Amino acid sequence: MVELNPAVFLAEIGERVARIFERYADGDDVALGERLRLEGFIQAGLVLNIVAVDQVLEVLDLAHQRIFDKPFGAVFPPYSAVSYTHLTLPTSDLV
Repeated sequence: MVELNPAVFLAEIGERVARIFERYADGDDVALGERLRLEGFIQAGLVLNIVAVDQVLEVLDLAHQRIFDKPFGAVFPPYSAVSYTHLTLPTSDLV
């Protein structure tokens, strides 16, 4: 079984978010597919319990603060947590 490292996962989220925020800061657009891949990556981490919502929000906030000099929460409304508890079955049980 592959062991997933939350610190590595969060660092990857941070890198992807920073690239997107930097492009916005430069006045460039970001392709929908790139944004959706990031969202899916984050959701996978949440569903698989690799990371928690608070950890992801902290990464988003730090990147936003660094690039735009204001916290993420100052621009976007508070995140309302989504429950993934209904997806507790291992994927092997789904096939």
